[in-house]
Amino acid sequence: MEQSGYGVVIDDLQARKCAIVLNIPLIGSLGLVIKAKREGLIEAAKPAIDRLITSGLYIEGQLIKDVLTVVGEE
Repeated sequence: MEQSGYGVVIDDLQARKCAIVLNIPLIGSLGLVIKAKREGLIEAAKPAIDRLITSGLYIEGQLIKDVLTVVGEE
């Protein structure tokens, strides 16, 4: 927390709440996928999301659709 310019990558709801209370910048897995797509680091978000799901991350179906819409992969 003493080092400015750093943040955390978390998806767990309780951990996210804690980061917010402590004013720690955070981003979730889907936020990273969106950022990677926008910056041209990945060609498509859908395969990255599929890999997250395969590795055990639960992502609500509507949220997946919303993310794909945001990155132009409807």
